[in-house]
Amino acid sequence: MNWLKFSGYQLILFIIILFLNYFADSYMGSPFTLDDLLVICISIPLVLLIASIIGNLYKNFKTRLRVKLLLSTSAFVLAVIILVSIENIWYEIFGKWLFN
Repeated sequence: MNWLKFSGYQLILFIIILFLNYFADSYMGSPFTLDDLLVICISIPLVLLIASIIGNLYKNFKTRLRVKLLLSTSAFVLAVIILVSIENIWYEIFGKWLFN
């Protein structure tokens, strides 16, 4: 597996995790209700699935850990930049925020 493929997979998985965190956070509140429990029951298996995929990527990518961490960190930063850019473009086109 080359560096570009590894970084691309990491980027996609980090974007999914950030979207999941954003949408799950809107249902979580200070009094613990049945909605909170439902969100937890839905999001924990998804996060565990993504974490296992990331673990498999780390096993299949044969290089030093320092390079893996550097590529993962840069993929996370790039995922945040991409989501912020999408948000800004959406605001410029439609005049309202995509993520409230």
